[in-house]
Amino acid sequence: MKPKKIPTILFSLLIALTVATITGCKPTSESDGSDEPINFWAYQPSKQTDQTAYKNLIAEFSAETGIKVKLLMVVKDSYNKSLNAAISSRSKPDLAYLDQPRISDYAHDNTIAKLDEDIAANPNIDNDKFFASGLATTMYNGGQYGVPLNMTTSVLFYNKDIVTTPPTSWEEWLNTPVTGPNQSLFDGIGTGGYAGWYYQVFLANNGGKLLNDAGTAVAFNDAKGVEAAQMIQDLYTFAKPQGSINRSANNAFGRGLIAYKLGSSSDIDALDTNYPNLNYGISLIPPKVKGETSYSNMGGENLVIFNHSPKKANCLKLIEFLLRKENINKIASFTGNFPAIEEYATIDSIPVIKEESRARKAVILEQLKYSVPRPVVPKWIEVNDQYLGVAISDKVLSEDPARRDIQAALNEAATAANRKLFGS
Repeated sequence: MKPKKIPTILFSLLIALTVATITGCKPTSESDGSDEPINFWAYQPSKQTDQTAYKNLIAEFSAETGIKVKLLMVVKDSYNKSLNAAISSRSKPDLAYLDQPRISDYAHDNTIAKLDEDIAANPNIDNDKFFASGLATTMYNGGQYGVPLNMTTSVLFYNKDIVTTPPTSWEEWLNTPVTGPNQSLFDGIGTGGYAGWYYQVFLANNGGKLLNDAGTAVAFNDAKGVEAAQMIQDLYTFAKPQGSINRSANNAFGRGLIAYKLGSSSDIDALDTNYPNLNYGISLIPPKVKGETSYSNMGGENLVIFNHSPKKANCLKLIEFLLRKENINKIASFTGNFPAIEEYATIDSIPVIKEESRARKAVILEQLKYSVPRPVVPKWIEVNDQYLGVAISDKVLSEDPARRDIQAALNEAATAANRKLFGS
């Protein structure tokens, strides 16, 4: 079943869309033989300077190869809707960023190209160099449908004025003394899709899985899933009203009111910019039992080529160019993520606002080694956002105690998820 397409007329809105056409001046005998540019879709960097840097990077590619590229940078929040609209329009994309869990949707309906043979024959794209977990997000039904570009994961932020030593187990985390009258334990996991995203952190550290090993049913409502949800519920400390007050306030962690929050590299940059005096640290996610491996979730972007594109060879050349060490690191710097090529993902290559945050980002790099990809099955993102995330945020973590039945909430979400994913 194809992903739902947004009517083409919406595409004309082009919300926050930036278009830059870069024309090469040097001919190439190895291109697709077409004078038409590659339509390349990417997330729009938040800073104007980074947008300019991306345009300049693509200009370098065109100058080097003679291959024209039309770079379309779209704000991430509206990217998926705009991309769906473009697929059914005249200005179809040839090459694009694609969020990791969407690979299966586009591969399932044959929208994106299978790349196994192309990559096997290309000495400049080496699958062995990617983080294994990142590479796994490009696979569907035994085939490879994308190339990893950027990766990120979640780690534990803690306020050093409240927490003397970061916790190494769930028990230590829950028993952190928080004595300030306006302070609370945990910032929360958000609502909807964000709640589903962060729930995986706790599930993985309890040895649980989102899908069963056979890939035939969801597994988040088993005993391990219930224990993971219980841990989150306990961290919310509903018996202490200050926790709810701080979670509903703006930037309570940055203002020093909360002991712990979950976040990623971009949160480090935000805190260093907006709260430069905050005394905080970063640690690996505490496993349930001290001494066990710390796991976390994984996010990031892959590069995909569309099956309708007649410019596959040129798209592969652009992918090769973007994967070069200096280029993939520059692209990663636009979002604060890490390059998906493991040997290039070094702490020295990532820009920081404050020099002491280089050590903080080193923790994220370490956590990436134990990050767990989301299920590569069609419609998973819908399950995460509409069923699992809603069950966690609206029921398990409801301010109304009568709605907090964890097993019932997860069972309801699992029934809807299995119907959506497997028709059962």
